[in-house]
Amino acid sequence: MILKNFTKVKSFTNEMKDIGADATKTFSSTISIVFADVKMMSVFNCEFSSRLYNLKRLRGVNEKAVVYSDTWLNLDVELPTTREFLFGSLYSYLISKNVLFSRFEEEIEAVMPSKEMKELLSLDKDSAVLKRIRKGYDVNNKLIEYTINYYDASLYKYTVEVASIEKVK
Repeated sequence: MILKNFTKVKSFTNEMKDIGADATKTFSSTISIVFADVKMMSVFNCEFSSRLYNLKRLRGVNEKAVVYSDTWLNLDVELPTTREFLFGSLYSYLISKNVLFSRFEEEIEAVMPSKEMKELLSLDKDSAVLKRIRKGYDVNNKLIEYTINYYDASLYKYTVEVASIEKVK
């Protein structure tokens, strides 16, 4: 018998619900259309000046910021600028537009925060942040999401659930 493993990927809102924190909040959210620079060309394997979306959000629980997310999206669908979209679930919206992910890759490391991250997350001067980079691919193995998340490491624990594919069926 061959066992295949997977990681269950969750949105921030669902991660917080799983630990009993129902009062998730988006403190700020902006979206802009940008054009790929040299770094994003390399990340997305796209042409210089390809059109991308850049969504930046500060999210937390109750009145405490937990994560700052800098998300880059390479999509064929138009994204709205409405408050409902900006402060709602990105993944729920994408699924409603038939944008489906087939796999994710994630890198996680502890880093010292920049001055900006210290201010955004209201960190103590010696606090570390958990930096998580997520890459989301569609069924054709095209990268459609690249997100850099910065978490207040004193408030956030990253949990990975792994099971055999047979248990999922």
